[in-house]
Amino acid sequence: MNIGLDLREWQNFPTGISRYFEGIVPELLKQGSNHFFFLFVSGDAGFVGNLPKGDNFQVVFSRFPSKSFIQFLGWQKQIRLFNLDWLITTPYGYVPGLKCHVALIIFDLLYHRYPNQAGFKFRLYQSLLEKRAASEAARIITISDFCAKDIQDKLSVPPNKLVITPLAVSPLLAPMVKIRGQRLLEGDYFLYVGNHRPHKNLPFLLNVFSCWFKQSSHRVKLALVGCDLLSKSKNTRALQHQVGELGISNEVIFFKDIDDAKLANLYQNAIALLIPSLFEGFGLSGLEALYFGCPVICSNLPVFYEFMEGYAHFVPVNNIDIWADSLKRVFGWPIKERHGIVKTSWDSSAGIILSSLS
Repeated sequence: MNIGLDLREWQNFPTGISRYFEGIVPELLKQGSNHFFFLFVSGDAGFVGNLPKGDNFQVVFSRFPSKSFIQFLGWQKQIRLFNLDWLITTPYGYVPGLKCHVALIIFDLLYHRYPNQAGFKFRLYQSLLEKRAASEAARIITISDFCAKDIQDKLSVPPNKLVITPLAVSPLLAPMVKIRGQRLLEGDYFLYVGNHRPHKNLPFLLNVFSCWFKQSSHRVKLALVGCDLLSKSKNTRALQHQVGELGISNEVIFFKDIDDAKLANLYQNAIALLIPSLFEGFGLSGLEALYFGCPVICSNLPVFYEFMEGYAHFVPVNNIDIWADSLKRVFGWPIKERHGIVKTSWDSSAGIILSSLS
C-alpha cells in the first residue's frame, strides 16, 4: 500500500501531536516495510533526521500549511499525485475531495467542552467540516477509551471506525532514564508539566501549593514546565498576578522550553508530579513521570485510571483540602522504582494502526 503521513504539524518541541508523531512514525516505518510511505512536511523538517534509515519512505515538502485556508487551494491535488491508498492526517489536514481512504487522528474533543479556548479558524472548521470529516474518514485514530467514547457520542462515529492507540514515553526521552546528571534544581520541588490553558487548572494548583506551603515546615519549590510567562495572554497576566497575590513569587519557578535531558532530570528528582486537570485526553506527563520513578498526584479523571490506576494517587477535582493533604503525605511515601510499570508502547500502537488499514 501507499500510505501518506501528514506531518505538517510536527514541530521540534514537545507538543502533544509532536510527541505522538515522534513515537509512532518510526515504528510505522519499521513495521510497515512492505508498504511505501510519503511523509508530507512543511516548514522546518529537521525531525526527519531522527527517523530510521530505509528505502520505504519519501519526504515530500508541501507548500500548503496545515491549519490554513490555503490548503483548500491545492492540498488535495498534491495528494492525488502520489496515488495514495491511505492518508493519515489530523482534523486540520482534512479537505474535501481526497481520492483515497482517510484515517483521521483525533486526540480529544477539548474544544467541545471549552469552546472559548479555540481560535476563530478552528471554530469555523468545527462548524463547517468537523462532522463531515469524521463521517467521511474510514478510520478515526484516537488515544484512549475515554476519547473513543467521547468521539462516538459527540461526532456520531460508529465504534467499528475507531482505532485506539495509547501514547507511550517518547523514544527520545526514554533513554534518559539511564542518565543521572547533576540536578537541574537544588532542593526539593513539586513539578507541573503542561501549558496553562484553563482546563489545566493551574490557578487551582497555585492555590493548593500556597495553602500547603504556608502550613508546612518543608521548604519546597513549585517548578512549572511549559508555562510562558513572557507572553501577553490574558491567562498569563492572571497567573502572574495570582503568584504575586499569594506571596509565593520566590517559591514558583517557571520553565518555558527545556530539552528532553532537562525534562528527564526534573522528573527524576521531583518529590511528585502534580496534574490538577479538569479535562485530559490521555495525560502523557503522568506516564512519563512514572517511567522516571516520580510519584504522581492527579485529578480523579476517568482517563487517568486507564493508564495509571494502582500507581498514581487520585484526588477529587478542585478539592483544595484533600489536595493540600496529599502534598503533605507524599513525604512519607516509600521511594521505589516505577519505570517498569509503563505498559503502553509505540510498537504496539503502530501495529494496531497498520492492522486497521489492511
